[in-house]
Amino acid sequence: MAFRNLTPSFKLVKIATKKKYGDQSTVAETLDYSPSHVSNVLAGRRNNLTITNQMYRKVFRRESQLA
Repeated sequence: MAFRNLTPSFKLVKIATKKKYGDQSTVAETLDYSPSHVSNVLAGRRNNLTITNQMYRKVFRRESQLA
């Protein structure tokens, strides 16, 4: 897949369907953010493109958890 300019809201939807237990804490430790801030970003209450992009890179090749 070539790099495309995806909107942050599209990325958040994809992240929500593919994330696993522990992904938020891993990203929080990697980027030196608090886990609660990462949770707020992924829930859409805050905006942070660094967190969104890091999490999207982590989950974009996974199969969806919704079945």
